[in-house]
Amino acid sequence: MELQNSIEVELERCTKFHFPAISQKEYNDASIDGFFCPKNYTDLYVEGSFISKTMTSLSFVAKKCDFQNYPRKCGTKKEIDNFISDNGLNYNIYYIENYISIGNYSKPLQPLIINKYKFFQWNNMKITNFFLQENILKTDIAFFH
Repeated sequence: MELQNSIEVELERCTKFHFPAISQKEYNDASIDGFFCPKNYTDLYVEGSFISKTMTSLSFVAKKCDFQNYPRKCGTKKEIDNFISDNGLNYNIYYIENYISIGNYSKPLQPLIINKYKFFQWNNMKITNFFLQENILKTDIAFFH
C-alpha cells in the first residue's frame, strides 16, 4: 500500500446541496440540517479496494473544543469532561446508498439515506470503519449504477 497525502477538510452545516440525489422531503425527514458536512465535498473521492495498489479513504477526527482560543464558543476543559462523562458522545455519519425498487424498470436503483453511528464514553477512544461499495444491477436491458 502506498502512503497517501493527508488534507484537512473544512466542515459546514449540512444543506440539501450536500445530498442532491434525494428529495427535499427525504432530506427534511432525516433531520440532517443540524449536522456538519464537508465544505468542498465535490472534490472528495473514495476509491480503490483491499486488492488495489492505491486506495483513497476519508478520516474524521473529533477533538475537544479549545477554551483558550475560543472562550465564547467553548466550555472549560472541566465543563467539557463533565458533559462527556454524564452524557457520552454519539458520532453519526450519513451517506446515500442505492436500494433496488422492484417493479421500477426505468430506474430500479433509488437513493436512500443511511445513518451509521457509534457511541463514545468519556474514558475510551474508538476507531471505527465504514466500508462503502458501488451498487451495480445487471438486467436484461442494461447496467444500472
